[in-house]
Amino acid sequence: MTSSLIDSHCHIHFPQFEGDRAQVIENARLAGISQLIVVGTNRDTNPQVLALAEQYDFVYCALGIHPHDASTASPDDLTWIAAHALHPKVKAIGECGLDYHYPDFDQAQQARIFRAQIDLAHQLNLPLVI
Repeated sequence: MTSSLIDSHCHIHFPQFEGDRAQVIENARLAGISQLIVVGTNRDTNPQVLALAEQYDFVYCALGIHPHDASTASPDDLTWIAAHALHPKVKAIGECGLDYHYPDFDQAQQARIFRAQIDLAHQLNLPLVI
């Protein structure tokens, strides 16, 4: 029986990987990782993770709005996610959820954005990254 390893939640699109992103991805492949799932968090990173997934055969992505980004999220952001969620490289909706640890985040907006992503994942029959 052959086992496969999947990194189900990585952020190799973050700026700290600019200089060596290709090498990090290659190192993962050489280490036996069969899939990387790069997770978007907002209107800027969602297109980035989708583009990165399109570049590598074993890289996939999740599209979503992180609770820290909920206050700046718009209906257009959710529309964009919905429009791209059926792309074959998209495997989930998220990263989403509720994070009430920091008092300056709008809890009601977080809840609205979280509910919208739950509904979208349910409609599209996709897993939800919380």
